[in-house]
Amino acid sequence: MNGNEALGYGLIAAGVRFGAGYPITPWTDVMELLRRELPKYGGSFIQCEDEIAFHLDGRGRELCGPGGRHRLQWPGHFPEE
Repeated sequence: MNGNEALGYGLIAAGVRFGAGYPITPWTDVMELLRRELPKYGGSFIQCEDEIAFHLDGRGRELCGPGGRHRLQWPGHFPEE
């Protein structure tokens, strides 16, 4: 298991059931894992076309309650920091 896989499975273990993102290194590996694995746990993942769509989708999910708050705004930056 590499670091990206550990991050992806850690997010699932922490209760994240929704993901959104766009392909960008080094996030692409995590995104692909979440897109493949989240449905197995009753979740979903949306691939957005750019940073703006991704950011707006994440903000909309935050308004919907738990499970949508854990997200990366861009690689290496956690908004909660």
